[in-house]
Amino acid sequence: MANKWNWRRDIIPIWLIVVAICLAIHYYPRLPATIPIHYNIEGIPDRYAGKLQGILIFLVLLPALYLLLTFVPFVDPFKHRALRRYKVFLVIRDICLVFFFYIYVLILISAAAGRLHTTAIQVGIGLLFVLLGNYLPKLPR
Repeated sequence: MANKWNWRRDIIPIWLIVVAICLAIHYYPRLPATIPIHYNIEGIPDRYAGKLQGILIFLVLLPALYLLLTFVPFVDPFKHRALRRYKVFLVIRDICLVFFFYIYVLILISAAAGRLHTTAIQVGIGLLFVLLGNYLPKLPR
């Protein structure tokens, strides 16, 4: 069983990372000097970061998450079992990347507009749980 790298399988994650960089370039001049990066349960910001730091957090997180979730099955001590379900690992990777991209877009929009849409975050978290709940049982134990 050969698990060669298939560039077609990585189009979506790479596209998300490139779009995140383009969004950062587009929104950077429109953002205030400090942007909220963490919200409490009521949707009120309780942690702020500088404009550059707030943008770079996700621009570093997305590629790091992509690399980590792509290659972690290869360093697993039970690699032979993990590689049998490598496509499921990649689907979970894509779900996580789409979710973090979605949160990144919401944070950029809320920082530029000054208001967070908590319903959008709740819907995103609900979809994350539904999708992960569908694929996690397919992974080897």
